[in-house]
Amino acid sequence: MAIDIIMPVYNSESYLYETIYSVINQSFRDWKLIIVDDCSTDKSRDIILSVASNDTRICPVFLKENGGAAVARNEGLKYVTNQYLCFIDSDDVWLNKKLDLQLAFIKKVKAPIIYTSYWVYDETLTYQKTLIKVAPKKVDYKTYLGNTIIGMSTSMIDLKQTGAIKFHNIRMRQDTYLWITLLKKGNYATGMDEPLVRYRFRSSSISGNKKKAMRMVWYLYRELEKFSVPKSAYFFSKYLFNAIKKHFNLNGYAPFKRLLDFVSSTLLIIIFAIPMVLIAMFILITDGKPIFFHQDRVGKGKRIFKIKKFRTMSVIKDAEKGRFDAGSSFRVTTIGKLLRKTKLDEIPQLINVWFGEMSMVGPRPEVERWTKIYPERWEKVLTVTPGITDKASIVFRNEEELLAKSDNPLIFYEKEILPKKLDLYEQYAKQPTFLNDVKILFGTALAIIKTN
Repeated sequence: MAIDIIMPVYNSESYLYETIYSVINQSFRDWKLIIVDDCSTDKSRDIILSVASNDTRICPVFLKENGGAAVARNEGLKYVTNQYLCFIDSDDVWLNKKLDLQLAFIKKVKAPIIYTSYWVYDETLTYQKTLIKVAPKKVDYKTYLGNTIIGMSTSMIDLKQTGAIKFHNIRMRQDTYLWITLLKKGNYATGMDEPLVRYRFRSSSISGNKKKAMRMVWYLYRELEKFSVPKSAYFFSKYLFNAIKKHFNLNGYAPFKRLLDFVSSTLLIIIFAIPMVLIAMFILITDGKPIFFHQDRVGKGKRIFKIKKFRTMSVIKDAEKGRFDAGSSFRVTTIGKLLRKTKLDEIPQLINVWFGEMSMVGPRPEVERWTKIYPERWEKVLTVTPGITDKASIVFRNEEELLAKSDNPLIFYEKEILPKKLDLYEQYAKQPTFLNDVKILFGTALAIIKTN
């Protein structure tokens, strides 16, 4: 069963190859990509022609004058021949299983419209800004008014249920108004809580202009839907509230968790101030400088930060630059053995927590080389702040012993330990809760006591 995809393009040469190939590389192969160039003045046209010449599934359409995204999408609709329809903006990127998973989901729930969670990235797709999660529930006309939860590039429409569609000719929020008109007819949309799209945030784009976007939302209520001023104000206030929640990721436990981290790390830094000074003196006296171990680790949104620990191993060249020394117990110093056994070497990470680079509880941060293995799994894990401890820290508290016994610690870690850790990391990242954090903290304390 084929799927039609419409991609409006205007001056997108910087991102176009990556976007088109995210469609070409789909695991689902039976699709038609209708690329509508809205009279671009850069090299977008050349890119489209070049890619289309090598793939007959790509249907290029070139407009004679610039009309905006609504005009381009409506032109693309003229070439639609299949039951299922998707859209992708010319700077967004799909995960290669998107169409397969969505097709299975829309058939299962039998919804006229479905949409998914998505990641918001910076312009270069280097750093994750946030994860926009959607609830797997039905959204009707009244529910949708007051938010913009349905991402255009995440949607799939069953045209057999909705009938023919058309975009209202406005420069902004034509996607929002499409959903309003479709839902107003009695259709509904169902969310799929699986992030399948990388949304590229560009402040220079039309949709990136928040003031204009807000004015257009008001225009939709007052001029197109003909709402009264009080009714428009009601839905507009809901829209603002949901927009702020989405922008600052204020959903659920996350904001409260950060407050807890800040308060607890402040108190613990004060409590452990004297022990930290004493440990630093012992390291200095028995093994010299440096006192601390710093290493680049990958944090939330793929941002690099310096993790802090008390040094427990003898210094060799490049040891602090990502060298894999797990299982190499011969380098552990005398005081280092004690610090590792009691986990006191981790105390300086309270500073990382205080600065917001880490949390008290969360997936342990890895060096960059390991995050390049199983990248799609890490993309889910790195939506949350890494922590000082987590369930994997408890399960693999004897990790060094396991690595020391293996013939090849590096391969054993990559093939045996890391996948199991990622299972636990993904479980945590999917739904962090206060109760789960408390359980992990108590579990960590009991594991340390049991080990000692």
